[in-house]
Amino acid sequence: MIPDVLAEVCRSADVEVADPVLLHQGENEIWRVNPGTVARMSRHGTMDVRRGEIAAARWFEKLGFPAARLIPGLDQPIRAGDRVVSFWRWIGEHTHGTPESMGTTLRRLHALPQPENLDVIPFSPFIRLRERLEAADVLTERTRVWLLRHYEDLESAWSGLPSGLPDRLIHGDANPANLVVAGGEPVILDFERVCVGPPEWDLSFTAFRHGTFGSLSDAEYETFCEAYGHDVTEWEGYDLMRDLRELRMVGVMSQMAEYRPAMADRARYLAECLQGAHGERPWKRD
Repeated sequence: MIPDVLAEVCRSADVEVADPVLLHQGENEIWRVNPGTVARMSRHGTMDVRRGEIAAARWFEKLGFPAARLIPGLDQPIRAGDRVVSFWRWIGEHTHGTPESMGTTLRRLHALPQPENLDVIPFSPFIRLRERLEAADVLTERTRVWLLRHYEDLESAWSGLPSGLPDRLIHGDANPANLVVAGGEPVILDFERVCVGPPEWDLSFTAFRHGTFGSLSDAEYETFCEAYGHDVTEWEGYDLMRDLRELRMVGVMSQMAEYRPAMADRARYLAECLQGAHGERPWKRD
């Protein structure tokens, strides 16, 4: 059964609830509330983030860019107590994208014209990171203190980030879960971090999957770079972005442990890696 607060929003928005299915539970809950409609309900979302998400979706639709589409005719987002809800069209059966499709899609995304006065949040790679680390009770106090000092070092270094590619419209969270292939076409999802910023931020996610975790082979990463036309690891600012990506992953895993207990061990392991306990990258657990 869907949560009572979501059921009430569906009733008020005249959205039918039929055979609901929970698709994802984490910082956001994502429900397919009927065969053609997906509800995205933030757990701690603020209205400015959700408005930016809606604005980005409408901009992508205006340009005809392959992205998740809103349910038309609704005034969104919808506040429900401390939750914020938005309704989207179900994209149908789909698979996760490949490194090649990720590279191609990001190249197309970064080539889009920059909209004027698009109501999205400013680029901020540190957003909510300190709060997540401070609240990471799956880690020891000693580890949290070390991570927060590491955070401060990265924050200080960020002001000296070398120049790179020109700022463009970026996805902001270009991880594999946010790119799917439906009907043979790559489709991007989850626009809460869409903003104007450095394209390297989007590229760094695939690069750190390859270099930090070894979850992509050399050949797969090379395919990604060829599809995009650029290798972010050759940029002198990459190590700083990678280090920040790794620290953000500790924070995300620690938060996810509330819903997926296995993430606690993964968060602790990666924190140990950052402190030098498991040698050089890539870090692969048995």
